Amino acid sequence: MIDIKSLWMLVGLSASVQACPVHVSVEPKNNDVLVVSIDNISSQDLDILYDFLPWSVFGFGINYSAKYREAKTEIRPIYAFGHRSEIVVLKANTSMQQEVSLYKRFNDLKSDAGVVDVAWVYRFPEPGKGTEGCAQFKGLFSIFETPTKRTSE
Repeated sequence: MIDIKSLWMLVGLSASVQACPVHVSVEPKNNDVLVVSIDNISSQDLDILYDFLPWSVFGFGINYSAKYREAKTEIRPIYAFGHRSEIVVLKANTSMQQEVSLYKRFNDLKSDAGVVDVAWVYRFPEPGKGTEGCAQFKGLFSIFETPTKRTSE
């Protein structure tokens, strides 16, 4: 069993379920940019409504939550209003990725306010699975951490 403290140490934690045709991951690139990937792990092309891609700004993609670790103050995410009806085809056994700025997802995000713990969750909306989707992908990571100084012995 992994305790909560150990979970915070995992970067870009993600999960997949065999019945789900995709795998989704989030990897911090630097303190304000993430690389979000969706991999088609099936042998069939997938039609995905743009709004449901993991980087959608409309809140149908990945949902983020964040808080300043020391102050235990939550930072409210922002999502765009609207809808983009475009269908994106994710070819069999291929991947797509996009960079996402956390400053665009959180108006009150400040690099000088201390370590921020960020959680994310995404449900792939596979047709016929309803609002639950076929799998839930999620992870935790921290940003604005000061690197520890190494001492030589």
